[in-house]
This record gives sequence, C-alpha cells and structure tokens, in this order.
Amino acid sequence: MYKEDLLNKRDRLAYRIILDVYLENGESTLAGISQRLQTPLSSVKRYLTGLVHDLSPWTSSKKVRFEVNGTKVIFQLLGTVTIDDLLVKQQLQTADNVVLLKFLYQHGLRFRAPQLMNVMHVSEASLYRKLKALNGLLAPFDLRVINGQLVGDLTQLQFFYFNFWRTIGERLPASDDFDLMKGWLYNEGFRLDDHMVDRLQDWLAIVQHSVNNQWSYRREAPLNSQRFMRHTPIFECLQKESEWPAAKRQAMLLFILLHSEFMFTDQMWQSLLSTKETSIIRLVKLVTACKQALSEAWLGAPLPEMLTGQRLAGIFIVPMVTVGDVQIFDDVSFHYFTKTFFRSTDWRAFDRVQYQLTHTESAWINQFVRRHWLYIERRLWPYLVVQSRRVPLHVGLALGFSTTVTQFAKRALMDVLTQTLAVTISDYQAGLSFDLVVMNERTAATVSSLTDMPVEKITELGTERDYRRIAHG
Repeated sequence: MYKEDLLNKRDRLAYRIILDVYLENGESTLAGISQRLQTPLSSVKRYLTGLVHDLSPWTSSKKVRFEVNGTKVIFQLLGTVTIDDLLVKQQLQTADNVVLLKFLYQHGLRFRAPQLMNVMHVSEASLYRKLKALNGLLAPFDLRVINGQLVGDLTQLQFFYFNFWRTIGERLPASDDFDLMKGWLYNEGFRLDDHMVDRLQDWLAIVQHSVNNQWSYRREAPLNSQRFMRHTPIFECLQKESEWPAAKRQAMLLFILLHSEFMFTDQMWQSLLSTKETSIIRLVKLVTACKQALSEAWLGAPLPEMLTGQRLAGIFIVPMVTVGDVQIFDDVSFHYFTKTFFRSTDWRAFDRVQYQLTHTESAWINQFVRRHWLYIERRLWPYLVVQSRRVPLHVGLALGFSTTVTQFAKRALMDVLTQTLAVTISDYQAGLSFDLVVMNERTAATVSSLTDMPVEKITELGTERDYRRIAHG
C-alpha cells in the first residue's frame, strides 16, 4: 500500500506521471510516459493538460519547472518542495479511500449507508462503487467491506490500520500503556531505537482503539500465523505476564515479530532459530536456501556484511505472520532505482536467485517465494546493490529510509559533490550544525521544525539532476 493507492484515480495517475518524469531526470516524451506507465497516450495528454493548471501556482512562484512542449515534457523540482507537497498531501485529505477508512476506524469498523452517503455527499449507487474500489485495496490484506462492516482477522485489521496511518503520515495519540510496554521491551533486552519507539506508539494506539471500540473479527489471527507465533520463545515470555489481557499479549507478540529484523539480539535469534517446530524449521531452511542461492548467483562472493542469516530471517518472518502489500517502493520508483543502480550482470544474478528459490526440493519454499516474491525482491535488492558495487559508505542523509536504502543517495550525492567540493555527508541529528540539510517527504515535517539551517528538498532518494542542482546551488 502506497500513498498513491489511496488517492482518487485522477490524482493517482497525475502523481505517477509526474513521478515518472521526475525519475527520468526531469525530461521525457509523451510516448515514453505512456509506455512506462502502460497508459493510453490520449490519457497521458489529458492528464498533463490538467497538471499544467494544477501546478501553475508552483511554477509561477518558481518552486518547480513544468513544461509540456509538443511531445516533450519537463518537470523539475527547484529545491523547496517535494512531489508529495504538490500532488499528495492535500489530495489525500479528500480521497475516497481515506475518507472511508477514517470513517470505519472512528465508528467501530461499521457503517450505515445513509450516514456514509451523507458524509461523502454521494448517492447509494455511487457509495457502493467506492466501496467496491476500496475492497480492491483491502484484498491483499485479506480484508473486505461487506454488509456494513469491515471484516477480517484481528491481527490483519490492526496491521492494515498501522500501515494506513503511517502511510498518510498522521500520528496517533499515545496509548495509556505506552510507557509500560516500552519499559517492558527495554527490560527484556529488545533493541529499541527512536524509530522503533515511534512505531510502537502507533501500534499500541491502534490496539487500544480496537479494544475500546470492540472491533468484531473472524478470529484473532490466520491459522498459519497463530501456529508460528505460538511456538516462539517470545510467546512463552509474554505468557508470564498473566495480568495482561490476552489481546495485549497477542498484539505485542505480533509487533515484536514484525520488527524482529531490528529488535532481536543475537541471543534471541539463536533461541528462536533453534526451536524444533515445523514453521521455525521451515524458516531456517528458507534462510539456508536463500543464502546458497545468493552465493551461487554472485559466483561464490561472500554475502554483504549486513545481510546476515538473522536479517534474512527477519525479512521472511513478516509474510509468515501477516499478509498485505507493505513495500517501500511503488513500481515506478522500483523500476527506476533498479535501472539506475543495477547492472545487467546483477539482473541476471537476481533472476537466478528467484529461479533457485522457486525450484528447491521443498514445495513449501517454492510456493512461499512465488507468493511473496515482490516483497522478497524489494527487501533483498538494497543489499544486493551493495554486493554488486562494493562501494564502502560512511555517510548519511535525513531521508527516512533504512540505512541500506539510504546509502544509494549517499553514494550518488557524494559522487557529484566531490567533483567540486571537499564534502562530508553525515546522518542528520538535531542540535548539530550543518551547512545544508537534505530531506525528503518522509522527514520534512519533522526535520524542518528542528532546524533553521538551509535545506534542500528532494522526493524519495532524489535523482542525478537533484544532486547536480545541490552541488551547484
């Protein structure tokens, strides 16, 4: 689920067109846009005409450059706004999917058609068309709106709304037990940085809301997820907290497993991966098969230092305990970044990894990898770019991505800036002095309020044109 998935159709395609041109270093053709987005040329022309009007306030104030000249399209950010500022933030507020999901959340996941028709100012027929479209968004999470209610397993409902609120960038108030739960995690030895504390706050707020509003659900969790979760050492640890309601223990267990890649210590991994239970044994075999496939695909080269067996296990656990589209890159961005950072030999190697993981002796591994390949490839991809380039990096940016993803922008920006400047790039930290802070839509709201230093805004990881603009600014 991406922000643009939540937008209305017109706004969604407008966003994808502008993002596509932006990622083509700011210049493209009508035919190129049509081909890459698999959208009829007539539709591309129509949407571009609307964008000329929509972006006119930004072009007249010289915050962006946007031109449509014959078959050529130019779109360039000039360092003060992101594409989110232009085409997403305001549009999300009135997007049908957002309005519907907020209403359901605030009304115990239930609705009466007349009430919702009044809220959205639509007819009954129009309302049910919008609900049908919403069900398309919900389907990957095994959720559905039917008979006046959002239906699904409790863990999936919580998982979906956790991703929904974080996707639209709206913070939730801390739950009554936030400090208690945070303290418990610290005392039990889990790794908990500021980013994870932030995620914990949102997670517990949703859990408390689901209890207070008495969400109804099919069952607590999918059966396969229950079997996996109930045979982990963390489950046994949480069972000792007998004074906690069962729902709280279940929610904490799921949060920990979803973030095991970042929260587990070596000892915790050893304890989990040595468990003699079918689902854990399958996880271990999957990790072993993946490590072997990666090694063979890159001709026996050692795995990147950060891509440990434990990290692989953390990546694979997520689709073992939940279902849903939770990628960090949409198709447009993923195509650009892989085209930019992958060489042809890397693509062939990556294809071999996919083939080997879907043709093992284990029918379960083959089926699991086929079902979740989009998730797996986009989680493995950042590590494998490091594998192919082998460029050591010790710099950072305030972009809101994980270290492995952020390093692409670090390297590209460093390559451009060192041509003309003696530059160092470090992780942004409040209180430290910088000559320039580079941020994107993920961090702009937070970082802007913390600094009065000069800033440059890019979208996602930026493009080469952005880096050149910064270098010559």
